Amino acid sequence: MQLVKERATRQERQRLFYRAAPQHPKAPAPGRPHTHPQAPTWEEVQAVGQTLSQGEATVKLTLIGRPALDAIQTRPTYVAFRMQGKAPGPLPKGLPPVPDQHPIPWLVVIALRQWNRVKDSLAVHADDTLIIEGHPVVAGDGTHVLLAQTCTSQVQQRAKKQAPRSPEAETTP
Repeated sequence: MQLVKERATRQERQRLFYRAAPQHPKAPAPGRPHTHPQAPTWEEVQAVGQTLSQGEATVKLTLIGRPALDAIQTRPTYVAFRMQGKAPGPLPKGLPPVPDQHPIPWLVVIALRQWNRVKDSLAVHADDTLIIEGHPVVAGDGTHVLLAQTCTSQVQQRAKKQAPRSPEAETTP
């Protein structure tokens, strides 16, 4: 390799031993301090959204909270209750701040079989909360509905993680 480096022309060496030049960010102009880009405004985000083509995605929404137990309506195949959204915590840098708006109320619909697995935990543990994942829908009247696909409680989730494994599960053939 050393002989090739010594005897090859400069152009041949560049082709054989190509190294990408390190990418350096542009230095700020002399006398100007380096500034970080500002997070976009909602108007900027909406303007960008108007110019983009649309892709396809599967949507899943997670609600974590506790319904008012006295406001749950049980039907023959499902239960329904309302949960009020709240403002999110801090968002990652570079995102626009959440606009001032009223929290979104959700009508949550859970199959009776799933509900029966979590209702006792909510009744026994006053600090237990539900973790509901499902498909969000905006009904014709503007109501935000979450059709639950999975539902568990935080107490049940913790107990499942802490449960000792059976000896059969730990042995490998």
